[in-house]
Amino acid sequence: MDFHLGRTRAPGLLQALRADPELRTARVIIVSGDDQEAAARAAGADRFLLKPFAIEELLEAIRELLR
Repeated sequence: MDFHLGRTRAPGLLQALRADPELRTARVIIVSGDDQEAAARAAGADRFLLKPFAIEELLEAIRELLR
């Protein structure tokens, strides 16, 4: 998910996902054009990618999360 989601931000949405028993184990990658890695990790993101990123970088992050 993108860090900036209109009026909300990914950390708030991710905290809500993690609070839901059915969704708490969902794997989440947060992306942003700003270096928001610390905030993304603090909110519970499994990975963070700084834009622009190569498609191979995204695919590798997905592969890691699927292992």
